[in-house]
Amino acid sequence: MSLPLLEVSGISKKFCRNPHRAVRYFLGDIGREILGNPPSSLIREDEFWAIRDVSFSVHRGEVLGVIGHNGAGKSTLINLIAGLIRPTTGRISLHVNRVALMDHGGGLNSSLSGRENLRNQLSLHGCPSVMIPTKEEAIIEFAEIGAFIDAPVGTYSLGMRQRLAFSIFTQLDPDLFIVDEALNGGDLRFRQKFALFLKEYVGRGGSILLCSHELHAIQMLCPRSILLDHGKLISCGNTTEVIDEYHRMQSPPAGNEPLPNSMVLQSEPQRDVSADNSNTLTITSVAARNTESGSIVPGCDVILKITAHSPDAQEDVFWVVEFGNEASDSLATISLGYPPESVSMIAGENRVTCRISSLPFAAGTYQVRIYLIKKDIATPMATFGLDNPPYT
Repeated sequence: MSLPLLEVSGISKKFCRNPHRAVRYFLGDIGREILGNPPSSLIREDEFWAIRDVSFSVHRGEVLGVIGHNGAGKSTLINLIAGLIRPTTGRISLHVNRVALMDHGGGLNSSLSGRENLRNQLSLHGCPSVMIPTKEEAIIEFAEIGAFIDAPVGTYSLGMRQRLAFSIFTQLDPDLFIVDEALNGGDLRFRQKFALFLKEYVGRGGSILLCSHELHAIQMLCPRSILLDHGKLISCGNTTEVIDEYHRMQSPPAGNEPLPNSMVLQSEPQRDVSADNSNTLTITSVAARNTESGSIVPGCDVILKITAHSPDAQEDVFWVVEFGNEASDSLATISLGYPPESVSMIAGENRVTCRISSLPFAAGTYQVRIYLIKKDIATPMATFGLDNPPYT
């Protein structure tokens, strides 16, 4: 088996809350290092462990998620791996040639123009000068900020700044992306565009270490994740299971009883078939069930049944089921019938059944929209939610 791109072995990092003592401790630690003594693993006055004995690895083509509450140690871990700070104990091994750290700031200088910033970033990441003009054009096209590319970045809106930063990273082509809370910038369309780039990047063998509070992004992008709590590694494994563990830690139930890991499906059509709208193509009901038995749970197979009323026979109708998070960001779309395999509807009641294998969502709240599409016009006909009350 090939070496992982990143190996983190028992790393720990401590800080001091008191700045005066921090200077004294720092000078003492430098002296110990000069004399060849190992760093102290003892906690001195005003010191605390930000990261404590954390180990994991990332392989080629893998996307590993990092989750945890505020102050869990996520940013400290990212800075350690990126080489911005040194671990107190432990070892970090990077078996790669190129690593890129992507955060909210994107390394942009507000006093420089967008064009100057992108050129600086390309140079800092080792891009040959002969390749910069070609990559510059690609970045400007991807960022979609037009003539603002020659304006100072300090005059950009937050969304424009994020689009430029993201676009620069599309041209760096590192072996490993380290992403620290940087996927929720820009508008929805651009975030989807960048998410598609990341998917293609991983398909080419790239790897990503993704640290984020956006659990839906972690769920969709990361097959495996780690959970940090007060600097310690609590869980490492399947992302759905890790997110469930995180929810249990965030919302401890009364009486120390285990939280159920189920999802309650609620269906609420926007309008019913009646004499007033019997001449309208209308969804009348939506229902879902576990194909086995019992509640709908993450990873189970789900049967989704949609019933619609049509005033007359119709050809070339397409049914679309769209899953989104609480912020209405689209997570997944299922198309039932697509050219040239269109769906015909008869006059009266029509039923469509959709089977979803291994429901790919962690416990939580989801918005699901049903669309009937005819002649390139999409009309939302019903909305229902996938809800797990203990976690929301």
